Amino acid sequence: MPIEFYLQLDSMDCGPTCLRMIAKHYGKTFSLDTLRQMSKPLNVSEPLNGGQRLFRQI
Repeated sequence: MPIEFYLQLDSMDCGPTCLRMIAKHYGKTFSLDTLRQMSKPLNVSEPLNGGQRLFRQI
């Protein structure tokens, strides 16, 4: 089963775009804007954990 490709719109979209492709592979569809909002850190001490938290949510 091929992975559907989504183009990264800018350098800050790497994580959300990657997660969007992974989610699509597993049958879940998210807009890039939704994943951007979901991946924002909850506070300044959590910038790297945002991706882990998002991956668990999807």
